[in-house]
Amino acid sequence: MPIISPDSGYLTVLNLFRADEPEKQDLLLGAMRQIVNNAGYDGWVSSTVHAGQDKIGTANFIQWKAQENLEARYASDEFRHQIPLFTELTTMIQLLQTEVVYTERHPSQGEHTEIGPHRDDFTVIEIFGAEPENLDEMVDGLGKGFEWLVDVPGYRSHSVLRGKAIRGKFA
Repeated sequence: MPIISPDSGYLTVLNLFRADEPEKQDLLLGAMRQIVNNAGYDGWVSSTVHAGQDKIGTANFIQWKAQENLEARYASDEFRHQIPLFTELTTMIQLLQTEVVYTERHPSQGEHTEIGPHRDDFTVIEIFGAEPENLDEMVDGLGKGFEWLVDVPGYRSHSVLRGKAIRGKFA
């Protein structure tokens, strides 16, 4: 399962998919789980699949050792073969390449921020856009500015990832 840390140096990819019917979400989850369960790609570190709760869709949190490994995956015949299925099932696809820049945990959660289906956490993903000249200030505000969350009942952790690149089909 992914360990979220600014010190890892991994490229973190959030693959976000929106669908317009619950049945399509189920098909997306099945296809994504099959890919994750058979992942043996050079440079692939970990993946975890999440089902949307408030909106119909899915998210896949993937870690790669390096950008070159991800680009090799994108160039593969297998990846290109999977694109039509995902395009057919979705109304929106965003492949967000990011880097982890900040993590905070409740002291009871140990020394690592980890996500995955073996935990009973509720994962929330929020995407904020910013002009490049404002990105550092926004990242600082979303990270260090939220240290007060440690005192909120039920809080486990939060992480801030800085966007590096995006690909996708947008609705």
